[in-house]
Amino acid sequence: MPTRIVSKNNSVVAYSPKKNVIRSTNNQNRNLTPSTDVESVLAVGDDKTGEGRRNKRKSSRKIVRLKSSIIRGKRVDNSRALSNEDIRASPRLLGYCFQLLASIVMLINVSAFYRDEANPTNASPKIRSQFNKTRTEGNDFFLSPEGDTVRTWKLIGSFVISVVGTIVTLGIIFVHFDTIFCPSFWLRNFRDGSRYEQYLLIFLTIFWMVGLHVNTSFHSVGESQPNVFFTSWICFFSAVLNYGIWRISSGRRSIAEMVNDHHRETTYNWLWVLFCALIVAGAVCDYYSNRDHIGWSNIKREEMTMSEWIIMMSISWVLVLVPFVSIILNHFLRKSCELRVFGGKGSFVLLGWRQAEGLVALIITVAMFYIVFEYTGGNNLFNGLNNIYFGVWGAFINSVILLATWLRENKNKEYIKNEEKNRENQIDMTR
Repeated sequence: MPTRIVSKNNSVVAYSPKKNVIRSTNNQNRNLTPSTDVESVLAVGDDKTGEGRRNKRKSSRKIVRLKSSIIRGKRVDNSRALSNEDIRASPRLLGYCFQLLASIVMLINVSAFYRDEANPTNASPKIRSQFNKTRTEGNDFFLSPEGDTVRTWKLIGSFVISVVGTIVTLGIIFVHFDTIFCPSFWLRNFRDGSRYEQYLLIFLTIFWMVGLHVNTSFHSVGESQPNVFFTSWICFFSAVLNYGIWRISSGRRSIAEMVNDHHRETTYNWLWVLFCALIVAGAVCDYYSNRDHIGWSNIKREEMTMSEWIIMMSISWVLVLVPFVSIILNHFLRKSCELRVFGGKGSFVLLGWRQAEGLVALIITVAMFYIVFEYTGGNNLFNGLNNIYFGVWGAFINSVILLATWLRENKNKEYIKNEEKNRENQIDMTR
C-alpha cells in the first residue's frame, strides 16, 4: 500500500513500493496552473525588444574555442573547480601544447632552411645571378638553393622566435605537472583567474604578433617554407584563443561572446572582414617599404610605378576603413528614418544604416570578387605563399558570409513595416 508522509512545509509525499515512484505535492503551490508556464514561454518568443531573437541567434552561432581541458569532464562547473585545485586540468593547457608543437615544427624547418645554403659554384645561372644581386645589396640576404632570397636578420629572427617559443611553452607545460619543486607556487600562479597567467598570455600574444612579421613578411623564411608560415599563424591564434579561455575561466566574458551577443548579427562578420583587410593593408605597406630590394620574389617580377603603388595602398586602406565605420554604425545607429510617400497613412519607406548596410555589403563583396579574380590567379600580382594572398581570400569569403547574414537578419523587413502601421492605427484610435 502507498505510504503518505507529511513534511514540515506542509507538502505530501506519496511513496509506492510497487513502482518505486515518489510523488510530491506542495499545498503552497496548488494555485499554480500550466498556463503560467506556457505564458512565460510564449513571452520569450514574442519579446518585442529582440531578446527572444538574440537568444535564438546565440544558440545558432558557435564560438570557436579550444577544448575545456585535456582531462575531460562532464560538466563545466566540475572542470573549473578541478582546475582551481589541480592545474593539470587547466583549460589553457591544450593551447600551450598547440604552441609547443608548432614551435618545434617551426624550429626544425628554419634549421633545415639555414643548412641548405646555395652554393654559387654549382648553382644554375638563375641562382648565380640572384647571388650576385645579393652581394650588390651588401650581403644582407640569404640565398636558398631554389633561388629564394631571405633577409639575414629575418632568418636569425625566425630561429630565435622558434627557440624562445619552444622553451617557454615547454616550461609552462612542465610546471603544470610539477609536484616536486614548487607545486604550491605554480598552483597559485596558473589557477583560474590568476593575474600572472593573464600577463603571460598577453606577452605570448604580443610575442607571436612580432613572430608573424618576422616569419611571414616580405623576404622572410615563411615565403619559402610553408611550414614556417602556417605554424606562425597557428601559434598566434592559439595565444589569442587561450586568452579568451582565461577570461571565461576567471568568470568574465570573452571578446568572442560579447561580439556574438551584439544586437546586430552582421557585427561578427564585419570584424572578420576588418581583420583580413588589416592583414592585406599591412602586407602592402611592407612590400612598398621593400620595393627597392631584389624584385618581387613570389608576387611580381617587374617594377611598379609610384602611381600604381598609391592606387594599391589606397584601395587596401579603404577596405580597412569601410568595415571599421560599419562596426561603429552598427553599434550606435539603432533607429531608421521614415520617409512619407504620397502622404498616405502607413505608406512610408524606412531609411537608415540598417537598410544601407546591405548595399555596402554587396559593394564590398563585388569589389573583393574582382580583386580575387583579377590579382590572385596564375602569375598575377597577389600570387604565392604570402599574407596578401590569404588576406584577400579571407576578406572575400567573409564578405560573402556578411551579405548572407544581412539577408537573413532582414528577411522580415515587411513585418517591421506592418508593425509600424499598426502602431499608427492604434494612436489614431486612441485620439
